[in-house]
Amino acid sequence: MTKVTKSVLFLLLKVGLIAAAYGYIAWQLTSMHNLHQVLKGVGDRLLSAEAILTFLIVILLMFLNWGIEAKKWSLLMTPYKAIRFKQSYGAVLAGLTVSVFTPNRIGEFFGRVLSLSFNNPVFAMLSTIAGSIAQLMVTIVLGLPAALYIYFIHMPRSQMPIDSIIIAVSFIPLILLILLFQYLPVIFRWLATLVPSKFRIVKYYMRAFTPHTQMHLNLVLLFSFLRYGVFTAQYVLLLCFFGVSNHYLDLFVPVAAVFFIMMAIPSVALAELGVRSSVALSVFSVWFGLSSKLSDDVTMGIMVSASVLWIINIAIPAFIGSFYVGQFNFTDFFGKIVGKWRS
Repeated sequence: MTKVTKSVLFLLLKVGLIAAAYGYIAWQLTSMHNLHQVLKGVGDRLLSAEAILTFLIVILLMFLNWGIEAKKWSLLMTPYKAIRFKQSYGAVLAGLTVSVFTPNRIGEFFGRVLSLSFNNPVFAMLSTIAGSIAQLMVTIVLGLPAALYIYFIHMPRSQMPIDSIIIAVSFIPLILLILLFQYLPVIFRWLATLVPSKFRIVKYYMRAFTPHTQMHLNLVLLFSFLRYGVFTAQYVLLLCFFGVSNHYLDLFVPVAAVFFIMMAIPSVALAELGVRSSVALSVFSVWFGLSSKLSDDVTMGIMVSASVLWIINIAIPAFIGSFYVGQFNFTDFFGKIVGKWRS
């Protein structure tokens, strides 16, 4: 294959990725069953001072959200490449653009690494996965107890002492999970010793996790907790703005449960924004009491909040990230992978 042919193919691939991202976002928006409710809910109150302030804060938090993720990713890349914050931010958004239409957001790992030149792209992708694991662990640690609490508060009063014990005990394995993440390099060094020598390539790529220090991994966990706090605050602000509740603190527990349940559902199902709204409706119905039917205004507020949060946190950043897809260097990426494999 000639150099010109490769350039044309890779250019077409970049255009295809951008088109797929735009097409997916457009499909999601046009297939929203509650699109008219979203537009009506936003439009009716858009010109108020409260609306301007709320959306300004939520949008600023969106940039902070992905800024924290960019800082976390650059920290994970430290053993392989020194990355400036601006470069990291662009790579994270480019990864989001590719991930929106790929199963289990697998495109995110490729998109980030394709944006920059790494001596060992596979090591960089594996370290990127470590960052996703940290975010996943934070969602579990904060979401599982919240989900258990919501479930058990509807049990008979005689069950409450047992329920409290179960909720308390659930924290033990979660704390152990956090501790295990801090010792990820040690764990992988030990696992590498168990791999037979004939699987040389497996032993080699298991070294991707070993350069990270415990301090690095603790900071990654800290950034994951901070990021979780940011997008939780966004959701709570939107729920209050759309009239679901007037008490901010009352919403943090159900929001944590919503994030946990959405994490547990396969990403193919979450491709439907309607499923996100359905999960939120189910959780808040239990939270506000199964005996009382949610009012139409509250129901609409829950659905609109979930949709607006997706638009602000996913659709808009993915659109911005599409402008970084043009920087993808497929020749460098595949060339180095093939070179490492042959060596």
